[in-house]
Amino acid sequence: MRFFRRTKLSSTKRARQLLNNKGYDELIEFLEKKHAEGEISANTYYFMGKAWYFKGNEKKSLMLFNKALELEPEDAKIYTAMGKAYYWMDEDNKAKEFFLKAINYDKSQAEAYIGVADVYENAQEYSEALDWAKKALKYDKDNHNIYNTLGSIYMRTEKYTDAAKVFQKALKITNDVDFLYSNSCFVYMMLEEYDKSIEYGAKSIELNPQNSSNYYYYGQANFNKGDFKSSVEAFEKALELDADDKTYKEHLERAKEALQNQITEAPDQYFDSSNTFPDKIIDNAWENGY
Repeated sequence: MRFFRRTKLSSTKRARQLLNNKGYDELIEFLEKKHAEGEISANTYYFMGKAWYFKGNEKKSLMLFNKALELEPEDAKIYTAMGKAYYWMDEDNKAKEFFLKAINYDKSQAEAYIGVADVYENAQEYSEALDWAKKALKYDKDNHNIYNTLGSIYMRTEKYTDAAKVFQKALKITNDVDFLYSNSCFVYMMLEEYDKSIEYGAKSIELNPQNSSNYYYYGQANFNKGDFKSSVEAFEKALELDADDKTYKEHLERAKEALQNQITEAPDQYFDSSNTFPDKIIDNAWENGY
């Protein structure tokens, strides 16, 4: 009988596996150990930079990406990663510069094309943004982020049917990304398909209950359907997560007013034998969930 041992993963494969599984702290620890053992490469710096990027520390990631570039100055994926870091630091011009460098070294860098599209979208240059997003599709038709950017551009230009179609394509690629559902929630609300909108909004919250915008879109969908109680609850939860957002506050006050009017017009729908007061329903709706 022959026994087979599982092949030991290379450092790069192990790093990619940890990154894909969102094991960012474990990835950093793994690569720091490799560095201590003298195993240093552009890839080890690159993957460590990606881990810090996903942990929300863009400055730390940029420092590591620069070290990677010192070892591999023509590696397109490093330039793309740096572009993304600058993008999330709101340095769009710098981000665009690095995305274009990435494309210069590798014409097939779909993530770089979509990065340029995002920069143009932020600048409200939607025609340019759409062109760059479509270029990205030429090189990668299986990237949900590309379809998300396309959908976002269509949303901003009020082409909601087109937006719904590309978000559906994104969801066929991956079904566990909350912002795809929250964006779909908004689009179907604008198409006045409120039940579908609410369904997608609820799914976004299920996937990421710590994202305030998921509750915000869900609250909007319920408001437009006329379910003001659920709308109030959602906006209250959004504010619980982001207490300084003025838009959330404005929508909460509007939903409370609509709910109060609804209670006044049809009190039997909101009261039972315990004589629950309307202000208690409005102010403490989240105690009972939804």
